[in-house]
Amino acid sequence: MTNRYSIVVTLDFLHKKVRGFERIYIVNKALRPHKGFLLSFDLPSLNIKGISTYQKYRRINTLVFDVSGVLIDDLPTVWKANRDAYSFYGYKALSMKEFKEKFKIPIVEFHKSNGIPEKMTNAVERKYRERYPIYQHLIRVFPEVRDVLSHLKIRGVKLGISSNIPSKFLGDHLNQFGILAFFDAITGQDDCDEQKPSPKSILTTLSKLGSNPKMSAYIGDMEEDMIAGKRAGVYTIAVDRGEAYQPIWRLKIHNPDYIINNLNVLLNII
Repeated sequence: MTNRYSIVVTLDFLHKKVRGFERIYIVNKALRPHKGFLLSFDLPSLNIKGISTYQKYRRINTLVFDVSGVLIDDLPTVWKANRDAYSFYGYKALSMKEFKEKFKIPIVEFHKSNGIPEKMTNAVERKYRERYPIYQHLIRVFPEVRDVLSHLKIRGVKLGISSNIPSKFLGDHLNQFGILAFFDAITGQDDCDEQKPSPKSILTTLSKLGSNPKMSAYIGDMEEDMIAGKRAGVYTIAVDRGEAYQPIWRLKIHNPDYIINNLNVLLNII
């Protein structure tokens, strides 16, 4: 028993509730360092069941992605542009730690929580968009993204995007990193009159794809993503890369269907 528990703590893992008990899906990087190898343990017995057990339960044929923190790392860019916008209008600029602790969407609610008067939110947002391109060179795509998207497309999985990134910046990023062509439907901040945690952006993307929410999943790294996904009636997949806009406990509150530490795991659960 001790040895089996030691295996669990030395491997990356994600949680999933199945038939009333919690099951841990294990990604064994030692076995398949590039793709991961998915096993499952029933907590009462820690008996290995294997991935085929999971496949009996459902079939997801559509994945809708958030972008920030999921496909690309844009946190330094967003923080610096926001810092500059606040400073320009004489408001307290947040440290990176403060920014991560307070950040939420819709973005207008974030500004209000930082003491920005409602009448100034549009001006602050315009300044943010003006400063954003100055720090755009700091943005990077996560290393596994292109490979995972390619494999998902080969398997016939429909891929879409629902993001609160301003639509122009969103298109620029996807094109810059060579991943635009993987997506058949894209909904950015300016393409929808409601932002997450409203489900409208996700549902808009699913409508463009002609997909059934019951056979779709939304992948995000913030609690608002999990709320929006639940409201849209899709499965929710939380991404915990360690350094993100929000700590993972904020996502766990909303009971996501899966928690993964990188997108490679998708190849084992789709």
